[in-house]
Amino acid sequence: MQSFLARHRDRITGVLSGFDRVVFRGGLRQLSYCDGLSAFLAYKGVLLRDFGDWAAGLTSRVVQQSEAVAEKLQRPFRYLQSSRARKEDVARAILEREPVDEGLICVLKCVEPCQSFEIHRSRERRKLELRSVTRKCAHLYHYFLHPRFGFMHVRTQTWLPFQVQVVINGREWLVQDLERQAFFASGEKTQAHAGCRAWFAHSRGAGSQGIDHERRDNCLASVEKPDRAQRLLDKQLRTNWPRELDGLARAANPAHAHVFRGDHLARYWTTHQLEWATDVMFDSSESLAELYPDLLTHAIRNLGSQDVLRFLQKKLTGHFQGEARSSLRKRSEGVRVKHFVNANSIKMYDKQGSVLRVETTINQVGDFKAYRAKEGDPGGERSWRRCRKGIADLHRVTQICHAANAAYLESAAAVDSSQELGRLLQGIVKPDKLGKQRIRGLRPWDDRDLALMKAVSRGEFLVHGFRNRDIVALLHPTPSRPEEAKRRSAAVGRLLRILRAHGLIRKLPRTHRYRVTDKGREVCAAVITAHAARVSRLLQAA
Repeated sequence: MQSFLARHRDRITGVLSGFDRVVFRGGLRQLSYCDGLSAFLAYKGVLLRDFGDWAAGLTSRVVQQSEAVAEKLQRPFRYLQSSRARKEDVARAILEREPVDEGLICVLKCVEPCQSFEIHRSRERRKLELRSVTRKCAHLYHYFLHPRFGFMHVRTQTWLPFQVQVVINGREWLVQDLERQAFFASGEKTQAHAGCRAWFAHSRGAGSQGIDHERRDNCLASVEKPDRAQRLLDKQLRTNWPRELDGLARAANPAHAHVFRGDHLARYWTTHQLEWATDVMFDSSESLAELYPDLLTHAIRNLGSQDVLRFLQKKLTGHFQGEARSSLRKRSEGVRVKHFVNANSIKMYDKQGSVLRVETTINQVGDFKAYRAKEGDPGGERSWRRCRKGIADLHRVTQICHAANAAYLESAAAVDSSQELGRLLQGIVKPDKLGKQRIRGLRPWDDRDLALMKAVSRGEFLVHGFRNRDIVALLHPTPSRPEEAKRRSAAVGRLLRILRAHGLIRKLPRTHRYRVTDKGREVCAAVITAHAARVSRLLQAA
């Protein structure tokens, strides 16, 4: 990322990297599977034949309590006929029509699919049994103007096991922090902030000053002090998530404390979806518009492995059974290019005219690994294990997302080079030396050297680099006998020495891996683009 920022530093005013949209889910683990719920019913003395009436009574209390809270606060409680209705648009319209300074905006109710339970009569066992089934039930959407998180909502399932979903936006959160600092700096005591001044007191520092910023939709187009704003985003990672999320769940389901009083049922919180965005703020829309078409071309042509970009630490081998693809689409926010690997993705688009956003979205955390002990044995031996959906591995997942965004921008550093192609290739086509060994020059128009440059510049190698065998698998995809495999490995080793001699790749210390250098990214991108360019375009440019 630093190479991209350095290349365009005259046009970039700042960079912000942190949470965008984050979706947490909280469930009562003991009540989320049949055996656990059966044990709980036995503990409560509820017979299976009475389960329907007992569960319906719990649902009624949850809905009635939420209606009572909305009525007490004089906020709308509205039923939506279709689950496809955009709840956020409805909530924002209510907020505009019936403004509130802080707290509950509205409660929306609609019927949506859910995972719940039903009683089944088993003919084989001649008894009643619990079954986990997919059904439809009413869900309550509580929209809040939260003093810390800003505009956000909590979705509550009104049937057992009462799953809760909390959705917050890191940029909304950042704006709240910036406005809070501006409020403390000014010393004003408006009625809108008076109620939360004490709540914010822990954040007030001596001599703190406000940070001017321009907000457009859910992104910041400009920030007076990007470094301080970035520190506020970094501070979000140090949040006590169980405490915050439990508090939000209680606010959206006030009946929970009465329904399960004394049962010691704690919610287990997981990260259902995580969006980590890196916003590069340009000084004007014109500056980004001049560069962006070249970035799109680079993303599709140079970072694609046939039809996919692979930054997200997955290997395209015969063992990979998932789906990998890319798409280019024009949306209201701008033209975006998006690359998918299974349920995870990374995308780039021009947002609000002057902001270049690179965003990694994680829906399937099991594709990644964390250096940790086994679950349930925190003092045990640590090793690289699959990331868990639980918030215990949230920090590790954010590290992976940040590395993916940084690698994506780093790969874009080769775009918009003002150097002539002939001058750029002048040094690499001549013989050079690696140590005392004479190395031939590269042949950019030769099919073998071109295939080599395409292989080493693939997206999946930007984060962790590549090995000899990775390039062998790309250049020689067909299986071979052991003797032939050795010859192929030796041939690729000689080709990699050529790239090393000309400074296009470097060997990572104490490993068998290589990584493309800044010069290598620029040369490979230029050669690949030149091969794909049409003669008519070149003549027109000339």
